Amino acid sequence: SGFNPANDYLDIVRTEGQHVLFAQKNRELASRLSREYRLDPDDGTDGDGFTALRRLIDWSKSRGIELTLFINPYHAEYLEGLERSGQWQLFEQWKQLLTDIAEGGGVALWDFNTLDAYAAETPPAPGDRRTILRWFWEPAHYRSSLGDVMLERMLETTCGAAADSASFGAQLSSHTLLDHLASLRQQMQSRMEDRGSTLIRDESRQKQQPATR
Repeated sequence: SGFNPANDYLDIVRTEGQHVLFAQKNRELASRLSREYRLDPDDGTDGDGFTALRRLIDWSKSRGIELTLFINPYHAEYLEGLERSGQWQLFEQWKQLLTDIAEGGGVALWDFNTLDAYAAETPPAPGDRRTILRWFWEPAHYRSSLGDVMLERMLETTCGAAADSASFGAQLSSHTLLDHLASLRQQMQSRMEDRGSTLIRDESRQKQQPATR
């Protein structure tokens, strides 16, 4: 789960500052993303995550439960790490498979990966023990305030979480996915150009085949 209630974070923020949380998580992510990753085959194998998801959808439908799926938001620094590590294309393939499964099962799938004001807050400087970001604790875990915005968006309700919650995230389908991925890819390219980093590789024209783990 990407949401964290911060019970173990507040003391660190008060004594060392939120910068420490970002720095520590970014080091962990750099190490983790340096490994080779492959997608599980979507072949009905027991223990396969995609098979488990299909079973969850079928189970919910058989009991009249309306299921909504969503992809957790990450801070922009996490998404940058995905690009720098060369994992971006695999990330897109994973979203493609999730979209196919959700659409085939007749359930909604939301993607809350963005590079807008929600995800692009600048982390506090080293030694700053007063500033706390509104939406994230560190690159991989978001605050309850952002969870409220997500609920407003998915449930089409208004509870005052944010004035522009209607613009956050996107519902994925076979009709919207490619444009959504291209938009996020372009936003990442622009961000990394501004920061003087390596440009994201545009492999969207290449045929993408899910690999096995």
